[in-house]
Amino acid sequence: MTRAHPPGRELIMNGTIIAALPIAVMFGVAGYRVGTGRGRPVLGAVLGFALGLIGLGIFMLIPRTAEAQARHDRQRAERQQPEQLTQDQDTVR
Repeated sequence: MTRAHPPGRELIMNGTIIAALPIAVMFGVAGYRVGTGRGRPVLGAVLGFALGLIGLGIFMLIPRTAEAQARHDRQRAERQQPEQLTQDQDTVR
């Protein structure tokens, strides 16, 4: 008499989960990195891990937190400021 394997054992045996897990982890890390810039790193990691590319797309639709928006605006102003200085210097000469 043969023993039956527990349910779900076949899925692990054929490598489906083993192959999908590194990909899910990569999407989770990508979601965490994107989420850090948007002020929601854990949500980004969870959506990236659970839903993959679709989760990252959904996450991009979620607005930034107020703190992350202020940091983004400040960085954007710092990037534009040197360009404005060079334009002003050209008009003075």
